[in-house]
Amino acid sequence: MTGVGDAVEHPLDTEGESAAWVALPASVRARIVQWAADVVGTAAPRDLSPALQKVARFAPVKRARRAGQVLADAAQHDEVFRAMLAEHAARLDLDGRPDPAA
Repeated sequence: MTGVGDAVEHPLDTEGESAAWVALPASVRARIVQWAADVVGTAAPRDLSPALQKVARFAPVKRARRAGQVLADAAQHDEVFRAMLAEHAARLDLDGRPDPAA
């Protein structure tokens, strides 16, 4: 039983975040989910949430397709994972391929 004031509010679970994600074009959301699948495959398990650790066990080609929603949720709400995604994106060229200069 919870009393008044006992509710725990997660600072990132806001309608604004979800609206911002939904406002992105589908192709951008798909690219972010694919990057998230790539990052999960290379990250140390200790750096991933339990849900992402399960996703990391999937075959690389199946991660984005089978766990797209888990990856999208992590990209939206997990600050550490979002930082890993940003580092990954920074190492890519404009076409999304690994930048040899990075």
